[in-house]
Amino acid sequence: MDGLIAGEGNGPLQPLPVQAGALLASRNPFLIDFAMAKLMGFDWKKIRLLANYRRFPDTTLSGFDPGTFAVIMNGERTERGLDAIPVLRPFLPSPGWKGHIELDAP
Repeated sequence: MDGLIAGEGNGPLQPLPVQAGALLASRNPFLIDFAMAKLMGFDWKKIRLLANYRRFPDTTLSGFDPGTFAVIMNGERTERGLDAIPVLRPFLPSPGWKGHIELDAP
């Protein structure tokens, strides 16, 4: 996923550009979505498609634990899953999602 320049707000038709500087790679599209949600400051448990990922019939794609999958960032490998991924900055969600998908404050 090319997140060098990402979008926030009224996407995908009228997003505001954000210099995110992120490049992500995975064989698993769920993991990319989980990682990007975290980078953007969104809670995967509040995004229905991600919250229900285990219902996907192909267990090669849905058979992982969000807290323990392998992450390699800047050459460093960890098995801490989403906990290893920082929030780049809280992105502005689409107007209809504002107040519904953001991570709770620590």
